[in-house]
Parts: sequence; structure tokens; C-alpha cells
Amino acid sequence: VDFVLAEIVGSVASEEGAYSTILDARRFVKNPNDPSSWIPNRIQTYAAPASYLLHELLGPPDFDWRRLDEPVRLSCKDEGVQLLADPVIVEDLDFTNPMMSKKREISWLIDPERIDDNELD
Repeated sequence: VDFVLAEIVGSVASEEGAYSTILDARRFVKNPNDPSSWIPNRIQTYAAPASYLLHELLGPPDFDWRRLDEPVRLSCKDEGVQLLADPVIVEDLDFTNPMMSKKREISWLIDPERIDDNELD
């Protein structure tokens, strides 16, 4: 195979099995370490802690977060979502070198000014 066109990317890069799929597909690719052999050749997931303006409406007893089977995802276009820190890469999958796609320690520095900015008047 000269190149692989993959549509196995979810809103979280690895959620549709991209890592294991690419590892398996590499055996069929003529030049698996060449970035031009993959479309896309790298996928990343960024994340950041956030506050949500309507969080008080989504609490017990009416809403039980523990019953969710997956992480909560809010639209970045929702103006009620405000970041408390800058986004960082939480996943980085390089199809040309999947062994470099390791687990990483992640941390954020919460900005007190952003917390203050998100307070209701």
C-alpha cells in the first residue's frame, strides 16, 4: 500500500481505536515511517479544565454525573464554558512512529484571574 487514508479520529483522538488500527495497518504500508504515507499522519487531543455557567442546574438530585459512561463534552462554542487554564496536549499519536505515542503526565496551572472572571455578578 502506498498510503493510508484513515477516518478513525473521534473528538478525543484515540476514541475510535486509532492507535491499534494504525499499529496493525503499518505492516501493509511500503514506507510506514514516511509522513506522506498517512493521511492524517498525526492526531492530537487538547484539553483544559473549565467552568460551566449552568453547572448548578446539572447537579443532584436531578442529574447524576456518575451514571455517565463517558467523559462530559461541552461545545467550545458554548459561551457558558470558560477555560480556567490554557489547553495542553493530552494525546499525541504520530502514525509514522506510534511507539512515541506514550502516556504522559498532565497538569494545568489554574489561573485565579480566570476563576474571578467566571464568577456571576
